[in-house]
Amino acid sequence: MFMCGVYNKLKFNDDWEARLEEDNRTLCSEPLPSHEVLNLRKSLTKKDWGYTCKDEPFKSYCDPVLCAVRKFGIGKDAPDAPVVGGLTILLSEPRVYFMDVDGARIQLTTEQLQNQVLWQRACMEQMNIMPPTVKPQKWQVMINLMMQSATYLDVPEEATIKGQFKDHLKSYCTSQIRAMAPEELEMGKPWTDGNTTKFKLEGLIDFLHHRRFKVDNRGHLIQMIRDLGGDSVHQNIRRSDNTKSTIRCWYIPSFEENKIELPIKEMSDDIPF
Repeated sequence: MFMCGVYNKLKFNDDWEARLEEDNRTLCSEPLPSHEVLNLRKSLTKKDWGYTCKDEPFKSYCDPVLCAVRKFGIGKDAPDAPVVGGLTILLSEPRVYFMDVDGARIQLTTEQLQNQVLWQRACMEQMNIMPPTVKPQKWQVMINLMMQSATYLDVPEEATIKGQFKDHLKSYCTSQIRAMAPEELEMGKPWTDGNTTKFKLEGLIDFLHHRRFKVDNRGHLIQMIRDLGGDSVHQNIRRSDNTKSTIRCWYIPSFEENKIELPIKEMSDDIPF
């Protein structure tokens, strides 16, 4: 009955005492005596108590994930807060989150999910409401619980950073700027030699820059090259003055080119001009 009092006080505000007595009469197989209900009312009036979810017998029946997203559950500080439902996470890079708010679905970034003010702004832009904020600690607990029970959706490789990088790398290695000889590596051109394609890192970075593909840093770029089976290597070249030199470059297994074969159509000798 104490827990019922906490709930009724949050939900009904001015009318909570009458609601508590009604719950005692209708929900309990053996209703409490009136003097015990009166003592509960006095205790609840003195202070805004919270739910005692971690104590038995409630602990065995408590669903903290569900409670955290309910309007008057453990995740709410304000009675007028919207009902926040489930969370769906699209495993793209960067991730995209879909949250159910008052029966509608809003789209969020990681920053918006982490920051309540940005989450408020997303609700204002997509739902025309400005939800009240809760204490930061409660927000963290609520989001952690929601992420544990979230629906995770896989995405195709091209929706990830590594997949996009692989596509750009293939375009670079098989494009018309390919080198005809290893000496052209210093010009930023990729050179395919048998089953490997070699290139200078600066040439690849310049190509990615023109494609407007951003990489956090060179370390991240190098790791993605290695994930594709590549590594650094030294290449012997002959300079224009006929001297030999060795340059450091990178290699990856060469990509198979998609060759398009057009059907050959026989032409008649009698061609009008």
